[in-house]
Amino acid sequence: MPLYEVPLSRVTNEVLASLVTNEVREDRQIEYKEGLPGTSPRDKMEFLADISAFANTIGGDLLYGVREKRDAEGHPTGIADDICGLEDINLDAVKLRFDSILRDGLDPRLPPIEYSAVPAAGNRTVLILRVPRSWRRPHMVRNESWFYGRSSAGKFRLDASQLREAFLQSETLEERVRGFRRERLAMIERGETPVPLPAARPKSVLHVLPLTAFDVGVGVDLRSTTETAVGMRPIGAGAWNHRHNFDGFMTFHGATDEGVSEGYTQLFRTGTIEAVDTQFTGVHEGRRLIRSVMFERDLIGALGGYLALQRQLGLSPPVLVMLSLLGVKGYSMFVDASRYFTGRRGEHIIDRDTLVVPAGVPVEDLGADPAQVLRPHFDAVWNACGYAGSLNYTKDGEWKPRS
Repeated sequence: MPLYEVPLSRVTNEVLASLVTNEVREDRQIEYKEGLPGTSPRDKMEFLADISAFANTIGGDLLYGVREKRDAEGHPTGIADDICGLEDINLDAVKLRFDSILRDGLDPRLPPIEYSAVPAAGNRTVLILRVPRSWRRPHMVRNESWFYGRSSAGKFRLDASQLREAFLQSETLEERVRGFRRERLAMIERGETPVPLPAARPKSVLHVLPLTAFDVGVGVDLRSTTETAVGMRPIGAGAWNHRHNFDGFMTFHGATDEGVSEGYTQLFRTGTIEAVDTQFTGVHEGRRLIRSVMFERDLIGALGGYLALQRQLGLSPPVLVMLSLLGVKGYSMFVDASRYFTGRRGEHIIDRDTLVVPAGVPVEDLGADPAQVLRPHFDAVWNACGYAGSLNYTKDGEWKPRS
Protein backbone atom coordinates (compact mmCIF):
# COMPACT_ATOMS: atom_id res chain seq x y z
CA MET A 1 0.00 0.00 0.00
CA PRO A 2 1.43 3.44 -0.91
CA LEU A 3 2.41 5.51 2.11
CA TYR A 4 -0.06 8.26 1.19
CA GLU A 5 -2.93 5.81 1.65
CA VAL A 6 -1.88 5.00 5.23
CA PRO A 7 -3.44 7.33 7.85
CA LEU A 8 -0.69 9.41 9.43
CA SER A 9 -1.67 8.15 12.87
CA ARG A 10 -0.70 4.64 11.73
CA VAL A 11 2.68 5.53 10.21
CA THR A 12 5.32 4.03 12.53
CA ASN A 13 9.07 3.57 12.30
CA GLU A 14 8.37 0.04 11.07
CA VAL A 15 6.25 1.41 8.22
CA LEU A 16 9.04 3.82 7.30
CA ALA A 17 11.64 1.05 7.50
CA SER A 18 9.66 -0.83 4.85
CA LEU A 19 10.42 2.00 2.44
CA VAL A 20 14.09 1.06 2.69
CA THR A 21 13.49 -2.69 2.71
CA ASN A 22 11.33 -2.49 -0.41
CA GLU A 23 13.56 0.13 -2.04
CA VAL A 24 10.59 2.43 -2.58
CA ARG A 25 11.40 5.12 -5.13
CA GLU A 26 10.16 8.69 -5.11
CA ASP A 27 7.11 9.16 -7.32
CA ARG A 28 4.12 11.44 -7.75
CA GLN A 29 3.12 11.11 -4.08
CA ILE A 30 6.35 10.76 -2.11
CA GLU A 31 9.61 12.67 -1.84
CA TYR A 32 12.58 12.20 0.50
CA LYS A 33 14.72 14.86 2.16
CA GLU A 34 17.64 14.11 4.43
CA GLY A 35 17.39 17.38 6.34
CA LEU A 36 15.09 20.32 6.85
CA PRO A 37 15.26 23.25 4.41
CA GLY A 38 17.52 26.13 5.36
CA THR A 39 16.59 29.79 5.71
CA SER A 40 18.01 31.13 2.44
CA PRO A 41 15.62 32.46 -0.24
CA ARG A 42 16.63 29.56 -2.49
CA ASP A 43 15.76 27.00 0.20
CA LYS A 44 12.38 28.65 0.74
CA MET A 45 11.61 28.61 -2.99
CA GLU A 46 12.52 24.93 -3.17
CA PHE A 47 10.22 24.17 -0.23
CA LEU A 48 7.34 26.13 -1.79
CA ALA A 49 7.85 24.38 -5.12
CA ASP A 50 7.81 20.93 -3.47
CA ILE A 51 4.61 21.60 -1.51
CA SER A 52 2.71 23.34 -4.32
CA ALA A 53 3.64 20.59 -6.78
CA PHE A 54 1.90 18.02 -4.59
CA ALA A 55 -1.11 20.29 -3.99
CA ASN A 56 -1.47 21.08 -7.71
CA THR A 57 -1.41 17.39 -8.70
CA ILE A 58 -2.83 14.58 -6.55
CA GLY A 59 -1.35 15.29 -3.12
CA GLY A 60 1.55 13.51 -1.48
CA ASP A 61 3.98 13.09 1.40
CA LEU A 62 7.22 15.01 1.93
CA LEU A 63 9.48 13.07 4.31
CA TYR A 64 12.32 14.81 6.18
CA GLY A 65 14.85 12.44 7.71
CA VAL A 66 15.10 9.86 4.92
CA ARG A 67 18.38 9.46 3.03
CA GLU A 68 18.42 8.40 -0.64
CA LYS A 69 20.76 5.97 -2.32
CA ARG A 70 23.50 7.46 -4.50
CA ASP A 71 24.73 6.30 -7.86
CA ALA A 72 28.38 5.80 -8.81
CA GLU A 73 28.80 9.53 -9.41
CA GLY A 74 27.24 10.47 -6.10
CA HIS A 75 23.89 11.65 -7.46
CA PRO A 76 20.70 10.82 -5.53
CA THR A 77 18.67 8.04 -7.13
CA GLY A 78 15.31 8.73 -5.45
CA ILE A 79 15.37 5.31 -3.72
CA ALA A 80 15.05 5.21 0.08
CA ASP A 81 18.34 4.08 1.62
CA ASP A 82 18.24 4.91 5.34
CA ILE A 83 15.78 6.25 7.92
CA CYS A 84 18.37 8.64 9.30
CA GLY A 85 15.91 10.90 11.12
CA LEU A 86 16.31 14.47 12.34
CA GLU A 87 18.03 15.42 15.56
CA ASP A 88 16.54 17.72 18.22
CA ILE A 89 13.59 19.13 16.26
CA ASN A 90 10.88 21.22 17.87
CA LEU A 91 7.75 20.23 15.98
CA ASP A 92 5.75 23.30 17.04
CA ALA A 93 8.53 25.65 15.95
CA VAL A 94 8.93 23.85 12.62
CA LYS A 95 5.17 24.00 11.96
CA LEU A 96 5.08 27.72 12.72
CA ARG A 97 8.01 28.34 10.40
CA PHE A 98 6.64 26.24 7.55
CA ASP A 99 3.12 27.62 7.89
CA SER A 100 4.49 31.15 7.73
CA ILE A 101 6.47 30.38 4.56
CA LEU A 102 3.43 28.77 2.94
CA ARG A 103 1.11 31.61 3.97
CA ASP A 104 3.35 34.28 2.48
CA GLY A 105 4.77 32.32 -0.44
CA LEU A 106 1.83 30.74 -2.28
CA ASP A 107 -1.11 32.27 -4.10
CA PRO A 108 -3.87 31.40 -3.44
CA ARG A 109 -3.27 30.33 0.13
CA LEU A 110 -2.84 26.60 0.56
CA PRO A 111 -5.41 24.64 2.62
CA PRO A 112 -3.91 23.23 5.85
CA ILE A 113 -1.43 20.39 5.54
CA GLU A 114 -0.91 17.63 8.09
CA TYR A 115 2.24 17.10 10.13
CA SER A 116 3.43 13.94 11.83
CA ALA A 117 6.62 13.37 13.82
CA VAL A 118 7.52 9.66 13.78
CA PRO A 119 10.15 8.46 16.28
CA ALA A 120 13.21 6.89 14.65
CA ALA A 121 16.28 5.13 16.03
CA GLY A 122 18.68 7.01 18.28
CA ASN A 123 16.10 9.48 19.63
CA ARG A 124 15.76 10.99 16.18
CA THR A 125 12.57 11.89 14.33
CA VAL A 126 11.19 11.62 10.81
CA LEU A 127 8.93 14.54 9.96
CA ILE A 128 6.14 13.87 7.46
CA LEU A 129 4.27 16.65 5.73
CA ARG A 130 1.09 15.29 4.13
CA VAL A 131 -0.15 17.64 1.42
CA PRO A 132 -3.72 17.03 0.18
CA ARG A 133 -4.73 17.67 -3.38
CA SER A 134 -5.93 21.25 -3.19
CA TRP A 135 -9.45 22.32 -4.11
CA ARG A 136 -8.02 25.83 -4.73
CA ARG A 137 -5.44 24.69 -7.26
CA PRO A 138 -3.36 25.71 -9.06
CA HIS A 139 -1.10 27.51 -6.57
CA MET A 140 1.64 29.86 -7.71
CA VAL A 141 5.01 30.41 -6.01
CA ARG A 142 4.80 34.17 -5.60
CA ASN A 143 8.39 35.35 -5.87
CA GLU A 144 8.97 33.22 -8.96
CA SER A 145 5.47 33.53 -10.48
CA TRP A 146 5.74 29.85 -11.42
CA PHE A 147 3.26 27.02 -11.08
CA TYR A 148 4.51 23.49 -10.38
CA GLY A 149 3.13 20.02 -10.94
CA ARG A 150 4.47 16.58 -10.14
CA SER A 151 5.12 13.41 -12.10
CA SER A 152 6.80 10.11 -11.25
CA ALA A 153 10.12 11.83 -11.98
CA GLY A 154 9.50 14.64 -9.48
CA LYS A 155 8.27 18.22 -9.70
CA PHE A 156 8.26 20.29 -12.86
CA ARG A 157 7.10 23.71 -14.00
CA LEU A 158 3.71 23.78 -15.67
CA ASP A 159 3.80 25.07 -19.23
CA ALA A 160 1.01 27.16 -20.78
CA SER A 161 -1.11 24.21 -21.88
CA GLN A 162 -0.70 22.39 -18.54
CA LEU A 163 -1.59 25.55 -16.65
CA ARG A 164 -4.69 26.05 -18.78
CA GLU A 165 -5.73 22.48 -18.03
CA ALA A 166 -5.17 23.01 -14.29
CA PHE A 167 -7.50 26.02 -14.22
CA LEU A 168 -10.06 24.12 -16.30
CA GLN A 169 -10.00 21.20 -13.85
CA SER A 170 -10.65 23.62 -10.98
CA GLU A 171 -13.74 24.96 -12.72
CA THR A 172 -14.85 21.44 -13.65
CA LEU A 173 -14.66 20.37 -9.99
CA GLU A 174 -17.25 22.98 -9.00
CA GLU A 175 -19.60 21.82 -11.73
CA ARG A 176 -19.14 18.17 -10.76
CA VAL A 177 -20.09 19.02 -7.17
CA ARG A 178 -23.22 20.82 -8.35
CA GLY A 179 -24.04 17.95 -10.71
CA PHE A 180 -23.65 15.33 -7.98
CA ARG A 181 -25.97 17.26 -5.69
CA ARG A 182 -28.60 17.86 -8.37
CA GLU A 183 -28.63 14.19 -9.31
CA ARG A 184 -28.92 12.92 -5.74
CA LEU A 185 -31.72 15.35 -4.79
CA ALA A 186 -33.64 14.42 -7.94
CA MET A 187 -33.35 10.72 -7.09
CA ILE A 188 -34.58 11.32 -3.53
CA GLU A 189 -37.54 13.32 -4.82
CA ARG A 190 -38.39 10.47 -7.22
CA GLY A 191 -38.27 7.97 -4.36
CA GLU A 192 -35.13 6.25 -5.65
CA THR A 193 -33.61 5.80 -2.18
CA PRO A 194 -31.84 2.79 -0.65
CA VAL A 195 -34.85 2.24 1.66
CA PRO A 196 -38.43 3.46 1.18
CA LEU A 197 -39.25 6.79 2.86
CA PRO A 198 -42.64 8.40 3.55
CA ALA A 199 -43.44 10.10 0.24
CA ALA A 200 -45.58 12.87 1.73
CA ARG A 201 -43.16 13.99 4.44
CA PRO A 202 -40.60 16.79 4.01
CA LYS A 203 -37.01 15.59 3.98
CA SER A 204 -33.77 17.10 5.20
CA VAL A 205 -30.75 15.95 3.19
CA LEU A 206 -27.19 16.30 4.47
CA HIS A 207 -24.27 15.59 2.15
CA VAL A 208 -20.69 15.29 3.38
CA LEU A 209 -18.58 15.23 0.25
CA PRO A 210 -14.77 14.84 0.40
CA LEU A 211 -13.32 16.53 -2.66
CA THR A 212 -11.10 13.48 -3.15
CA ALA A 213 -14.29 11.64 -4.14
CA PHE A 214 -13.77 12.91 -7.68
CA ASP A 215 -10.25 11.50 -7.94
CA VAL A 216 -9.88 8.34 -10.00
CA GLY A 217 -9.17 5.28 -7.89
CA VAL A 218 -10.13 6.80 -4.54
CA GLY A 219 -12.21 4.48 -2.37
CA VAL A 220 -12.78 3.40 1.21
CA ASP A 221 -12.55 0.03 2.94
CA LEU A 222 -16.12 -1.07 3.65
CA ARG A 223 -15.25 -4.36 5.35
CA SER A 224 -15.11 -3.06 8.93
CA THR A 225 -18.89 -2.85 9.17
CA THR A 226 -19.26 -2.64 12.95
CA GLU A 227 -16.95 0.35 13.38
CA THR A 228 -18.37 2.02 10.31
CA ALA A 229 -21.97 1.61 11.48
CA VAL A 230 -21.19 3.36 14.78
CA GLY A 231 -20.13 6.52 12.94
CA MET A 232 -23.11 6.40 10.59
CA ARG A 233 -26.00 6.94 12.98
CA PRO A 234 -28.96 8.18 10.92
CA ILE A 235 -30.06 11.72 11.79
CA GLY A 236 -32.02 11.69 15.04
CA ALA A 237 -31.96 7.90 15.41
CA GLY A 238 -31.79 6.16 18.77
CA ALA A 239 -31.36 2.70 17.23
CA TRP A 240 -30.69 1.60 13.70
CA ASN A 241 -29.90 -1.28 11.38
CA HIS A 242 -27.11 -1.55 8.84
CA ARG A 243 -26.16 -3.49 5.73
CA HIS A 244 -24.04 -3.36 2.61
CA ASN A 245 -25.63 -2.35 -0.66
CA PHE A 246 -24.53 -1.74 -4.24
CA ASP A 247 -23.49 1.86 -3.55
CA GLY A 248 -21.46 0.96 -0.46
CA PHE A 249 -22.73 0.70 3.11
CA MET A 250 -25.85 2.10 4.75
CA THR A 251 -27.73 2.49 8.04
CA PHE A 252 -31.45 3.08 8.45
CA HIS A 253 -33.90 3.39 11.31
CA GLY A 254 -37.49 3.14 12.35
CA ALA A 255 -40.56 1.96 10.54
CA THR A 256 -43.68 4.06 10.11
CA ASP A 257 -47.24 2.77 9.92
CA GLU A 258 -46.76 2.62 6.16
CA GLY A 259 -43.89 0.15 6.61
CA VAL A 260 -41.17 2.54 5.47
CA SER A 261 -38.07 3.93 7.19
CA GLU A 262 -37.81 7.31 8.88
CA GLY A 263 -34.35 8.01 7.51
CA TYR A 264 -31.05 6.57 6.35
CA THR A 265 -27.35 7.29 6.02
CA GLN A 266 -25.54 6.07 2.91
CA LEU A 267 -21.76 5.80 2.72
CA PHE A 268 -20.69 5.68 -0.92
CA ARG A 269 -17.54 3.86 -1.99
CA THR A 270 -15.85 7.21 -2.62
CA GLY A 271 -16.26 8.24 1.04
CA THR A 272 -19.20 10.56 0.36
CA ILE A 273 -21.99 10.45 2.95
CA GLU A 274 -25.69 11.14 2.28
CA ALA A 275 -28.08 11.32 5.24
CA VAL A 276 -31.84 11.82 4.88
CA ASP A 277 -34.28 12.51 7.73
CA THR A 278 -38.09 12.77 7.70
CA GLN A 279 -38.75 13.60 11.38
CA PHE A 280 -37.87 17.30 11.65
CA THR A 281 -41.35 18.73 10.91
CA GLY A 282 -44.77 18.54 12.51
CA VAL A 283 -48.29 19.94 12.29
CA HIS A 284 -50.03 21.82 15.10
CA GLU A 285 -53.50 23.36 14.86
CA GLY A 286 -53.28 23.21 11.11
CA ARG A 287 -49.89 24.94 10.89
CA ARG A 288 -46.95 23.09 9.38
CA LEU A 289 -43.81 23.67 11.46
CA ILE A 290 -40.09 22.92 11.40
CA ARG A 291 -39.12 21.76 14.89
CA SER A 292 -36.26 24.21 15.13
CA VAL A 293 -34.36 22.81 18.13
CA MET A 294 -34.72 19.15 17.15
CA PHE A 295 -33.87 19.99 13.54
CA GLU A 296 -30.56 21.62 14.49
CA ARG A 297 -29.68 19.31 17.39
CA ASP A 298 -30.06 16.15 15.34
CA LEU A 299 -28.08 17.49 12.39
CA ILE A 300 -25.25 18.70 14.66
CA GLY A 301 -25.03 15.31 16.35
CA ALA A 302 -25.07 13.42 13.08
CA LEU A 303 -22.45 15.61 11.41
CA GLY A 304 -20.05 15.14 14.32
CA GLY A 305 -20.19 11.39 13.74
CA TYR A 306 -19.80 11.72 9.98
CA LEU A 307 -16.70 13.92 10.24
CA ALA A 308 -15.18 11.48 12.75
CA LEU A 309 -15.93 8.64 10.34
CA GLN A 310 -14.11 10.50 7.57
CA ARG A 311 -11.02 10.62 9.81
CA GLN A 312 -11.42 6.93 10.71
CA LEU A 313 -11.55 5.98 7.04
CA GLY A 314 -8.34 7.92 6.37
CA LEU A 315 -9.98 10.43 4.03
CA SER A 316 -8.20 13.72 3.56
CA PRO A 317 -9.92 17.08 3.92
CA PRO A 318 -11.33 19.31 2.66
CA VAL A 319 -14.94 18.16 2.64
CA LEU A 320 -18.05 20.00 1.53
CA VAL A 321 -21.03 19.98 3.87
CA MET A 322 -24.29 20.61 2.01
CA LEU A 323 -27.79 20.88 3.47
CA SER A 324 -31.02 20.72 1.46
CA LEU A 325 -34.69 20.61 2.45
CA LEU A 326 -37.28 18.98 0.21
CA GLY A 327 -41.07 19.43 0.34
CA VAL A 328 -41.08 22.39 2.76
CA LYS A 329 -43.25 24.93 0.92
CA GLY A 330 -45.82 26.34 3.35
CA TYR A 331 -43.82 25.42 6.46
CA SER A 332 -42.63 27.92 9.06
CA MET A 333 -40.04 27.79 11.83
CA PHE A 334 -41.35 26.93 15.29
CA VAL A 335 -39.70 29.29 17.75
CA ASP A 336 -41.75 29.20 20.95
CA ALA A 337 -45.36 28.96 21.95
CA SER A 338 -45.82 32.70 22.58
CA ARG A 339 -45.09 33.52 18.95
CA TYR A 340 -47.52 30.96 17.60
CA PHE A 341 -50.30 30.65 20.10
CA THR A 342 -50.69 34.29 21.21
CA GLY A 343 -51.50 36.24 18.08
CA ARG A 344 -49.15 34.21 15.84
CA ARG A 345 -46.41 36.84 15.99
CA GLY A 346 -43.42 36.32 13.74
CA GLU A 347 -44.85 33.56 11.58
CA HIS A 348 -43.36 33.43 8.07
CA ILE A 349 -44.04 30.76 5.47
CA ILE A 350 -41.39 29.18 3.24
CA ASP A 351 -42.27 30.18 -0.33
CA ARG A 352 -40.74 27.26 -2.24
CA ASP A 353 -40.74 23.50 -2.12
CA THR A 354 -36.97 22.95 -2.19
CA LEU A 355 -34.28 24.81 -0.25
CA VAL A 356 -30.79 24.10 -1.56
CA VAL A 357 -28.42 25.85 0.83
CA PRO A 358 -25.20 27.04 -0.90
CA ALA A 359 -22.28 24.76 -0.10
CA GLY A 360 -20.09 27.53 1.26
CA VAL A 361 -16.45 27.09 2.27
CA PRO A 362 -15.10 23.52 2.44
CA VAL A 363 -14.29 22.15 5.88
CA GLU A 364 -10.53 21.76 6.15
CA ASP A 365 -10.43 20.37 9.70
CA LEU A 366 -12.31 17.10 10.26
CA GLY A 367 -12.20 17.85 13.98
CA ALA A 368 -14.16 21.09 13.52
CA ASP A 369 -17.14 21.88 15.75
CA PRO A 370 -20.20 20.66 13.79
CA ALA A 371 -22.37 23.37 15.35
CA GLN A 372 -20.11 26.01 13.84
CA VAL A 373 -19.85 24.22 10.49
CA LEU A 374 -23.64 24.10 10.22
CA ARG A 375 -24.42 27.58 11.51
CA PRO A 376 -24.46 29.32 8.08
CA HIS A 377 -26.65 26.50 6.75
CA PHE A 378 -29.11 26.90 9.61
CA ASP A 379 -29.09 30.68 9.15
CA ALA A 380 -30.10 30.22 5.51
CA VAL A 381 -33.08 28.06 6.48
CA TRP A 382 -34.15 30.61 9.11
CA ASN A 383 -33.77 33.33 6.45
CA ALA A 384 -36.30 31.43 4.32
CA CYS A 385 -38.66 31.62 7.33
CA GLY A 386 -38.23 35.39 7.67
CA TYR A 387 -35.55 35.60 10.36
CA ALA A 388 -32.09 37.17 10.27
CA GLY A 389 -30.54 33.88 11.39
CA SER A 390 -30.92 30.96 13.76
CA LEU A 391 -32.19 32.00 17.18
CA ASN A 392 -30.47 29.01 18.76
CA TYR A 393 -27.04 30.67 18.76
CA THR A 394 -25.86 33.20 21.31
CA LYS A 395 -24.25 36.53 20.44
CA ASP A 396 -20.90 34.80 21.01
CA GLY A 397 -21.76 32.16 18.42
CA GLU A 398 -22.38 29.30 20.87
CA TRP A 399 -25.17 26.87 19.99
CA LYS A 400 -27.52 27.19 22.94
CA PRO A 401 -31.01 26.08 21.95
CA ARG A 402 -34.05 27.97 23.12
CA SER A 403 -36.29 26.20 25.60
